[in-house]
Amino acid sequence: MIETVIQFILSAMTIVVAGTFLARAADSIAELTKLGRLLVGSILLAGATSLPELLVDISAIRNGMPDLAVGNIFGSNSFNMIVLIPLDWFHSGNLFGSVSRSHVLTGLGVILATSVAVMGQLYHEEKRKKFLDPDALVIIAIVIGSLCVLYWVGAA
Repeated sequence: MIETVIQFILSAMTIVVAGTFLARAADSIAELTKLGRLLVGSILLAGATSLPELLVDISAIRNGMPDLAVGNIFGSNSFNMIVLIPLDWFHSGNLFGSVSRSHVLTGLGVILATSVAVMGQLYHEEKRKKFLDPDALVIIAIVIGSLCVLYWVGAA
């Protein structure tokens, strides 16, 4: 039991330290590539910080715990929204007033993709008919479309 707690604490501390380096590296990449912080933050930084969740979700699915995997995904989204509270406390001035309005596009894409995922939960199909369920294909299309729009807006 104590070994597990120590392992958890060390892993969490590693993520905290790595997060600082990830943010700085992402900022440098945004500057070097001229892609902008909005796009690099929405793709590279979000993708890199979601890798631990992805591995947990894959492990949960492989071990026959789909509720744990889906709970992790929806719970993570909820927790990320709550993180805005301390960010607003630590930021001098209005947090949302000091960032690009283009983040609305990211937010709308996330709302649409999450809505489709929730609808997939409500329409509970027991058997998969294709390689990917239709709702998964729609979510993929929404995410790719949102990223294309972010790139287009950032390039304009």
